[in-house]
Amino acid sequence: MLSLLAATACGAPDLGELESSSDELSSALPFGWHDGIAGGQTSGWTCDPDAFSTSLDVHFYEGATFLGAVRANQVREPAVAAACGGHAAHGFSFRLPASVLDGRRHEISAYAINLPNGGANPRLSGSPKVIEATATQPPSNLRNDARFVAHSVPASMTAGQTYAVSVTMENTGTSAWTRSCNPSVWDGVYRLGSQAPQDNGTWGTGRVDLAPCETIAPGARKTFSFQVRAPGTAGTYNFQWRMVQEAREWFGAFSPLHAVSIGSSDSLTSNNLNDGQTIIVVAHSDDEALWFQPFLARARAVVQVAGGPAPAQRTAQRLAYGAAYERNRIQHVYPNYATNDDWIRDFGTRDRCERDQVFNAAAFRARLEPYFTDASNKRFLTHNHWGEYGHSHHRIVGEVVRQLAVQYHKDVWMLSMQRQAYSAEDPSGTLYINLGDLAGLPNVSATFDHATIAHIRSAFQSQFFQPGTDTWTWHDGSLDYPHGTRTYVKIVDSTRGDLTGQSSQRRDIINSVTANTALSGACGSP
Repeated sequence: MLSLLAATACGAPDLGELESSSDELSSALPFGWHDGIAGGQTSGWTCDPDAFSTSLDVHFYEGATFLGAVRANQVREPAVAAACGGHAAHGFSFRLPASVLDGRRHEISAYAINLPNGGANPRLSGSPKVIEATATQPPSNLRNDARFVAHSVPASMTAGQTYAVSVTMENTGTSAWTRSCNPSVWDGVYRLGSQAPQDNGTWGTGRVDLAPCETIAPGARKTFSFQVRAPGTAGTYNFQWRMVQEAREWFGAFSPLHAVSIGSSDSLTSNNLNDGQTIIVVAHSDDEALWFQPFLARARAVVQVAGGPAPAQRTAQRLAYGAAYERNRIQHVYPNYATNDDWIRDFGTRDRCERDQVFNAAAFRARLEPYFTDASNKRFLTHNHWGEYGHSHHRIVGEVVRQLAVQYHKDVWMLSMQRQAYSAEDPSGTLYINLGDLAGLPNVSATFDHATIAHIRSAFQSQFFQPGTDTWTWHDGSLDYPHGTRTYVKIVDSTRGDLTGQSSQRRDIINSVTANTALSGACGSP
């Protein structure tokens, strides 16, 4: 349920952490809704008008007793986005402690923690929520029996991505649940099995095991924590589980039938970019602004290959983005600038005319690989590995990212640009080829803000260049920086692999498109 008015704590105990005088406050209060309690979890949403793009912490109390806290960063329905300045990632789900899951009545209050810290922290509308007293579960006379306790599963997922889930069951039978110390023995072992339909492999597995030698005694509970892979096709899928003793019987209660909405991975929306799982990989310190400016504020990190943390550059970057972009998200794969030997194996040159030489890809693969083995990084934005305008460094970075993404099953998007953004024929920088349309690849549009790039240029010039130098990067005119709408194309899919080579027709189209090698004059000329 949505409400644009946040209810402040009324009649609550003296909670110094949560409620402070509003006399000194100049900021608006957070608002939101405490939805309810189900399956041992309580959920809702909240956001702060002073910082709609920032996820808030939510604290939970029973009376004056602190129960715990959670970050409200889950993607919710469009109505939440409409209430929160276009940002949907403001939902929360908090696992309640066992102390309030004892069958007795409890009132649970949820408080949004205000930004900046030190202001009033209002109790959310709809709070408190009540856990009603329940009758004691009668003992079971069955040898094998189980009661569902709780589960944790996202309400929505992205196709092909991996998510952590859990299902908790209580042994209400008279026999212990066991697993042999020999993992190869399966006859008679107890497992959690998939339902709706039975034995389905929708989530990448149909069984979840106990640990070797593990025993769950009658009356004890077992939380099965495991990874699932979302189906590769968008739609709504059932998530349901039940206990099974292999080669004997299915038994006990089912987990609730939970419908999970699977969204297409072929999009770059505010919702999926706000999930904190997007990495931008660039060659140089100016590339994130020139090629990926629409996504800077929402990326988890920007990884620079050649741009080392030189003091002047670091200051320039901090000034360039200010509070709108946290500079600690810039990461460097080299402690200083990558050397010529890192880029090119034989001639040690960075001349764009040498772009056809063999590049030292192995060094970059080794330094970038940890970002791809990290399961929390799900999608990458990087250079067009045919070259946005033929730059050899961009091409090698893009190619290495593509190879690693195929190996580790990640999504990769790149700027769908096959000709330099500036040319004598097109000084406004709009001449480029949309590979997405030509080759039938997923593609989306994003808008570059000219004023933002001009601000970034000014900050770099004030700190990073020698006195009298008035250039920032390649071409330096008022219309030379990317602005207006640009298209991004998906080249690797986490489940389908390399999309650029899945048909001979698509490959022929891509091979026929070559990077512009002329630059603005003869090879090597300015």
